[in-house]
Amino acid sequence: MTGNTPPIHRVRSKGLLATLVYAATEDDIEQLAEVVHEAYLAKCSELQLSVKQQNAVIYSELSEESKELDRATVRAVLGALAEMVANDE
Repeated sequence: MTGNTPPIHRVRSKGLLATLVYAATEDDIEQLAEVVHEAYLAKCSELQLSVKQQNAVIYSELSEESKELDRATVRAVLGALAEMVANDE
């Protein structure tokens, strides 16, 4: 790990990860989807990859279909984390 990011087991032991996973609201998912999209754009830029023209915009300007792809990514990650938390209890 780099910086001050705590190891995942320390976060889980404090219950923060479980709280995020199980209590995420649609607003939380929307905010995380925006972060996911920004990270996607940044990584594509860093790797000098092309981005589909319709996705090369800020999150608020995406089509609803493209936003839903980012939301689905967030839900998939939260689901995977929920499984980790459930298996760790």
